[in-house]
Amino acid sequence: LTKDNLYVHGWHATDYAIGKPYSYILVLDALNNRELARFSFNRQTRLDVLNAYPDVFNAQESGFNLNIPISSNMKGKIVRIVSRYSDAPNGNGNTSDYFFTRNSVTIK
Repeated sequence: LTKDNLYVHGWHATDYAIGKPYSYILVLDALNNRELARFSFNRQTRLDVLNAYPDVFNAQESGFNLNIPISSNMKGKIVRIVSRYSDAPNGNGNTSDYFFTRNSVTIK
């Protein structure tokens, strides 16, 4: 977290990603789960995840690494991150979400 950006990185591998080629990171208000921002991205190679979970559908291409600009609607909020796979280009439709609950952060 910097003054202007929220840096998020990690991975999300799941068999529920089958048929869901679009990847998103969502920034939610941790108090009410209201979506504050949404970013599409291309997954990154994570050989460590593949080695740990070789039988999971997308383990090799499960990584993410984003610098998210802090917008005015995020300021003063406790936010949490959600990784999403979707079958729709806009990130809605049929989805598979993972809520990173341990890493909530307050945006000042």
